[in-house]
Parts: sequence; structure tokens; C-alpha cells
Amino acid sequence: MWSRCCLLLLSVTAWAAVGEQSFTPNRVSLWVNTIVLSTAIDDGGEPAGDVAELYVCTTTEDCYIRVSDNDWLARITHNQSIKEGTYRYMTVTTCSEGDSTFPAIIQGQVQLGNDWYYTHATQGLRRQTGSFAPHDLQLTFTQCRFYYTLHTPLVIYDATTSPLTVLVDTTDSAWGRLGIQSIESGCFQGTATDGEPLASVCMGFPHFIPVAQDRVPNQSRFYIHNPNQSPDTAGAALVIYTDDSSHIVGGFAKRVYSPNSVRPAYDYWDTAIKQVAVNPNGTWFIQTAGRLFHTDRITLPDFSLNSHNNRLYYNPQGQSFDYSAQYVLEDL
Repeated sequence: MWSRCCLLLLSVTAWAAVGEQSFTPNRVSLWVNTIVLSTAIDDGGEPAGDVAELYVCTTTEDCYIRVSDNDWLARITHNQSIKEGTYRYMTVTTCSEGDSTFPAIIQGQVQLGNDWYYTHATQGLRRQTGSFAPHDLQLTFTQCRFYYTLHTPLVIYDATTSPLTVLVDTTDSAWGRLGIQSIESGCFQGTATDGEPLASVCMGFPHFIPVAQDRVPNQSRFYIHNPNQSPDTAGAALVIYTDDSSHIVGGFAKRVYSPNSVRPAYDYWDTAIKQVAVNPNGTWFIQTAGRLFHTDRITLPDFSLNSHNNRLYYNPQGQSFDYSAQYVLEDL
């Protein structure tokens, strides 16, 4: 049997603190080949069981999804027939066949020190000295597939239309730097010319967070910092979506850069939440995804949905790190 799924894609943009080196681009376009739902993922990381294609690009224009523009995203919002089943995973494939990288295009401005810089096609960033508009800047990513868990499964059954909302948050997703690029993937490094310093721009992949409901969930942002330092030194954040019962329905970890930020001791805060479970004391077990489906990056065994101090998180090797979290509620 087949029934209907209503797919709604929404871009989410919230505030950015003054003086940060992280910035929210004016435009973000990602190359996306396919978006599929599945009831399982096999040992090779391929969608398995019942598989439903939500999006397949056919032209260069279609393959670039403008995730920063809700009007553009409305073009690929649709009702679709999907085989009955319990869908637990969404897989976003970003590389064309035979490729090991994919492009993204961003455009924006960032304040570094006392000066404003705009994205520049050949220099990465260029100092703002007049009324120059930001250029489109192409970044290169080296990961070809991203996996997302529907923490509340999408259940498709006869004679119903089941809602699926996909959230894409570009808030402070990029960062500028006067110097070489700070990570390998998702960056552009310019050259020093005409008295301008070498500058680089990077962006964390804006994750596609699937939620099995037709309304926008609540969003909270937790800034992660060392316990012996102030919240404005945060070098990472955890963005969490909850339903009306305060249950986690999705989220992701991200990097934060500011003049005061201190990099976390384990600096891999840039993947989606893979697994959640509520503990008997009301805290949450949270684990973020690794590069491959059957791997993980960060485990927080007792995360509270409010500000908290002196907790531990773990890397995949079981090494522990101290952290504190500063809670910020955001309206979507």
C-alpha cells in the first residue's frame, strides 16, 4: 500500500552575537543530488528496507538547493506517494557519481576586529572600503553523504497524509579568518594581494534536520564552554529541537568562533544528533553522528535542557572532557 507524505522544507535563521567571527551568510546554496527516506541503513551505509525518494536533482539549477531562502525551498515542497512503513532515517547525498567532493556557494559579510570584510570570489574575504557587494564564493566539501535520524519515526499508513518538516539552520554557519583555513572541508583560502592579508572562509555543513510533524518545533541553543571560563568563550554550540512535551526531536552540534572563543579540547562539534534517550533523572543521553553511519563523534550522557556546569562529554575512544552549557531559547 502507498500513502501520502507532505514534505515541508524550512530555512531557520536566528540572531548572531555582535563581534563574533562566525557569521550568518546572506545566501547559502548546497549541491544536493538526492534526499531519501528509509526504514533501515545497511552495513555499507546505504539506505535499505523501504526507500522513498523525496528529492532528486535533474539540472545544475536544481542541484543547487538555496537553503537560506524559504521562498526558493517552497518550490520543492510537495505531496508525494510513499510506501507504507515506519521510516527512521533520512539520507542526503551531495556528490555526483564518481566525485569525492561537492560545492557550496555562500555570500555574506563578517566583522573581524574593527573592519568589515565581504566574501570575495578569489580572495575569500576582502576588506570593505566602499559600497562593494559580497561576491558568490564557492566552498568545497569532502563528505558525500549525511545521515539523519527521525527521533520520532515517520509512520506512513493507508489513506493518510503524514507530515514531514525538514529544518535547515544557517545561523552563524560560516566563519571568517585572517589566516589559513582552520579545517579541511567546507573552506576557501585566498591569497594575500594588493596590501590585503591572506584570509579564509569556512562553513559547517547546514544540516537537514527531519521532524515528523507539520509545525516548527521549539528551538534551543546551548553554548558549550570550559567550566573555568565564562560563557562568552564558547567554542561550540548544541542546537536542539523539542516538541510541545519537551522531548528532543532533532538537532545538531556546531562550531562557534568569536574574539573570545576557546576551541574545545575535542574539536569535532559539527555533526547532527544521531541518538537520544531520556534518563531516569530527566537528563538526556545525546550522541552525535560520525562521518559514516555506524560511527559517532560526541557523547553527552547526562545533558540537561537548561544551563548547567561541570559535566562530561566523551569522544569515540571514551576519553572524557569537562564542559559547561549556557542555554538560550530562540523563537522560530
